[in-house]
Amino acid sequence: MHDLTNVFISYANEDAASAEMLADALQRAGFSIWWDRQIPPGKTWDEVIGRALDTAGCVIVLWSGTSVQSRWVREEAERAASRSCLIPALIEKVEPPLGFGRIQAADLSQWRGDEREPKFANLVRAISDLVRTTPNGAALDQRVGEQVKPAPEPHRRRSKFLWIAAPLIAVGVTFYVASQFPRAARPESEPAPPAKTVAAQNPASAEKPVSPLKPGPSDNPPLGTSSSTHTGWIHQGCQPFADPEAVVRRGPITRIDVYHAGYIHGIRIWYGSDGIGDLHGYTQRIPVTEWKVPDGQRITRVVGDIAGFYVGRLQFFTDGGQSSPQFGGTRGEPFVATDPAKRALRTISGSANLRRHPSLNRAVASMTFHFGAP
Repeated sequence: MHDLTNVFISYANEDAASAEMLADALQRAGFSIWWDRQIPPGKTWDEVIGRALDTAGCVIVLWSGTSVQSRWVREEAERAASRSCLIPALIEKVEPPLGFGRIQAADLSQWRGDEREPKFANLVRAISDLVRTTPNGAALDQRVGEQVKPAPEPHRRRSKFLWIAAPLIAVGVTFYVASQFPRAARPESEPAPPAKTVAAQNPASAEKPVSPLKPGPSDNPPLGTSSSTHTGWIHQGCQPFADPEAVVRRGPITRIDVYHAGYIHGIRIWYGSDGIGDLHGYTQRIPVTEWKVPDGQRITRVVGDIAGFYVGRLQFFTDGGQSSPQFGGTRGEPFVATDPAKRALRTISGSANLRRHPSLNRAVASMTFHFGAP
């Protein structure tokens, strides 16, 4: 019997960033996703990838200029089509290989991770239609153009109310309610999302990254005299990052390289004319955008979004009215980082997930923006 909530994503290795962005969005929609192509030592393709492909309730094939030439991707698409569980998606404006053009493809060529976009919502609906269930197992609302949602049920509404009220009542009543009105379970591979925290608002509960920055001599004010921390979720796979103080003191920020797809995956900062910071986060096969700060200007404001576990979007603004491109693109909980004294951004520290996991993105989970005198 197939796992009807399991989605297999087929893609070319060069399109790993796009596959990861889609996998993360679908996981938040409630689906269990298989997209990791790594084969453990001692295992064969058939034992790992082949089995996942043949037992998936839905197979999404990402067509690009590279994947249409890939024999492996075409073979995976053929096997899915033979089981009538194929959903093709275009991540570039290309023609699907011969034999697959008759199947309507989802156009994700301009999608940048925004889960509110109609094209992504249509894809979620198509997956739900194919496996004949919504992500949480309720009957699918078939009305075209409306949001996919479970049909209202009195018991489900009562369960939600009691679930929220449970911490306020006795333990015995809690167990009784849980047994009488069980909630749909989250897939085992997907960790429950923690509450979002912002260190500036709740410093006691926020988990801050460790920074090597230290106060300088008395005639040189310490870096990071004003800082703003914005956090998704810092877990065991995350590692703290920060540039050494000696590099930061080379001068003001002159260039920022951001590795991003749907999220912010990595970053490198350039200081003065010859100060190069460390490469932070996960950057393998992730597109990079290099932004040079206009001459004579300083970064004084940063805006972005915390989308689920990670930093989904970043944009920098200068005191001269200029701005960087928008990095990332996944919307979530917006934030703004500035300094009350309007000092310049001196450096960025934070924490990034570097561990491969089927339900986690290798992306930046926390960022602290340090402002001070240039």
